[in-house]
Amino acid sequence: MFGKSRERTSHPTTTTVSQTAQPNEPAPKQKRPLLMRLFGLRFWGAVRLILLCVLVGIIMKIGGVTQQPQEFSLLNSLAEIWQNTLAGFLWLIRNGWLPALMGATVVLPIWVLWRLVSLPFRR
Repeated sequence: MFGKSRERTSHPTTTTVSQTAQPNEPAPKQKRPLLMRLFGLRFWGAVRLILLCVLVGIIMKIGGVTQQPQEFSLLNSLAEIWQNTLAGFLWLIRNGWLPALMGATVVLPIWVLWRLVSLPFRR
């Protein structure tokens, strides 16, 4: 018993597919209706769309855009958009660094700590 070597038999652990079985073919996809393809949204897509609408509404309110203008002129509207955009950039240059500085006091120390902690795991 101790001196004899045992023969090992291999037992397959996976089942084999017989030659007559056909592979699983996916069912043909049915085309979705046009309205579902155009306007079908998932939950987070709808949330992003609502947030985008709120953001644009805030920008329009700050810019003084009314919903029912008395007189509409494309050239005057483009000129007003240009002036408001330029005024916004000038405000950002004058005052935009304050929120950036406040955010940096929180973000940069956390970023440095994260870089130090993750240093051994980086290549």
